[in-house]
Amino acid sequence: MTTATPIMSPDEERFIAFEGLVQWAHDVVEQSNRISNALDQKRNLYSPRVGRVDPVESRKRLYAIHSACYHFVTAAYKLLECRDRAVEYGLCSEVDFSDIDRFSKADIRDLRDMREHTVEYFQGKGHSPTRWMIVTPEYKADASTLAGSISASSRAIRCGTRSPACTEMDIA
Repeated sequence: MTTATPIMSPDEERFIAFEGLVQWAHDVVEQSNRISNALDQKRNLYSPRVGRVDPVESRKRLYAIHSACYHFVTAAYKLLECRDRAVEYGLCSEVDFSDIDRFSKADIRDLRDMREHTVEYFQGKGHSPTRWMIVTPEYKADASTLAGSISASSRAIRCGTRSPACTEMDIA
């Protein structure tokens, strides 16, 4: 059995831990903004003047939302990972991480993993297929879904099976 040999000094590791924390904190904010902007673009797609939504443009905007959500959950997990490492090195001892700590690292990782393995879940081969779909009295959604409010959730009940009767605005 070989012993792991560090590739950098403890000071370099501290620096990398801090830089990672800053990098991923910044990216969480950026991805949050991307989600917000993509949702705004999706909401503003319908034009009463035209009377309809271009289905191709609608689909592109839906993809932008899904991509931003995937990148957000990846950044959030990396943020927590780097935060833990920075704290191990005694960095940021005065920083209040309570807003971040409200979220379970395990849940964030789980969501990241589910989104990363969407195809496997669709094929019934995902790690936890019974947890892929969430059904409550208010909504029905899978791990790839984004529902922003109770009203969006109520549309998700109707559209959760992606029935042809639902418009792209309803699904988003």
